[in-house]
Amino acid sequence: MNILNLTKKVRKRIWFKYRIACIKAFMRLSVGYIILHLFKRKLIKKRIWLVMERATEARDNGFSFFLYMRERHPDINTYYVIIKDSPDEKKLDRFKANVIHYNTYKHIFYYLAAECSISTHERGVTSPYCFHGYTGYSCIESLGWFVPAKQTIVFLQHGIIQKYLNLIDKEKQPKHLRPHLFITTAPRERDFIETMGHWPENTVVSTGLSRFDSLFDNMGKCKKQILVMPTWRKWLAANNTAAEATDIEQNRFMLSSYYKTFQHLLNSEEVANLLDIHNYQLIFYLHYEFQSYINVFSCNNPRIMIAGRNNFDVQSLLIESSILITDYSSVAFDFAYMRKPLIYYQFDQREYTEHYQEGYFKYDSDGFGPVVIQEKDLILQIKDILEKNGNVKETYLKRINEFLPPLDNRNSERIYDAILLTMSSRGVPCG
Repeated sequence: MNILNLTKKVRKRIWFKYRIACIKAFMRLSVGYIILHLFKRKLIKKRIWLVMERATEARDNGFSFFLYMRERHPDINTYYVIIKDSPDEKKLDRFKANVIHYNTYKHIFYYLAAECSISTHERGVTSPYCFHGYTGYSCIESLGWFVPAKQTIVFLQHGIIQKYLNLIDKEKQPKHLRPHLFITTAPRERDFIETMGHWPENTVVSTGLSRFDSLFDNMGKCKKQILVMPTWRKWLAANNTAAEATDIEQNRFMLSSYYKTFQHLLNSEEVANLLDIHNYQLIFYLHYEFQSYINVFSCNNPRIMIAGRNNFDVQSLLIESSILITDYSSVAFDFAYMRKPLIYYQFDQREYTEHYQEGYFKYDSDGFGPVVIQEKDLILQIKDILEKNGNVKETYLKRINEFLPPLDNRNSERIYDAILLTMSSRGVPCG
């Protein structure tokens, strides 16, 4: 929520709710801290590692790394933190003994006793209350003295950082929540983050993302499917991404070039003809921050699906699809990792670059596929890929091979080794 756009009265109410939330957090953490000391020795002996993504999810690098730990290193008590009854909780059914429900007293005890906190989010880590701040910040930031001093914080990331928008700056991080280990994939990405983000040497490491293991293991399992997955626009986001957008927010969104562009693409006769001729399906998947707008898009073509996040998994969609159409999203790196063709549809290039400063990655010279601005050029590129059996052009394959590390399924293993090395350098026993 952007507090600056709200009235003084509403801001005052929000800040009041935030303070109340922090007081409640303080009381619960205090009780947890006292009770913990009664069982501290027993809990600490368990060697607890906590893993978490968004509090409602198990579908990204956190979930992938958790699976690796349970399968390859069961001697370490690795627990996954998730809100009870979340749609993704069913994925954890076979690990019920190693699931902790978010914001429960057990979560508080285990968080305070954990030797390692591993998360895809840089601010809340695996702490209680990390997604309950009314201002977009977590209560735990105000309660820094509850963060265990010896706890090693690992930031797994969502994807490859390519621009200033996504840059995580050490100097802007609360000291008690700064990662001791920052996971990256590409050497250029690591150097960019280390230099521009002011991170100390050996904090940022290139291991590859944990979810890449699954991409490698499932290469070649494609369907005749085109995936359209654009990123979001900060200036169009709804205040509550978890619920349906308000009428005012929907009306504003429907006036945007973003909505008009993709609504027109979904109903394009040229696209429909290509899908029919080549017997393809098309999946349109909105970014997490735009899922509250899903109901404003419509299409009657049975070959085109508008996908909701509760029914579709991004990782599965990337593995299944033969062609990706995105704009500026880092999912392009996942797709390129599998050496599959993609297109950057940057219809609002001028408007987008006014809001987001470009980083080290230039789409025209570094991108893994053609960059187009107009729909007619996009359709020509789709047609070209379909007629050439989905092969990646040599120009883009060369860029992929130069930018990304060699293909393998040892990304999680490298992350695990990097965690042990970091713990050792901090004087924390590793076994």
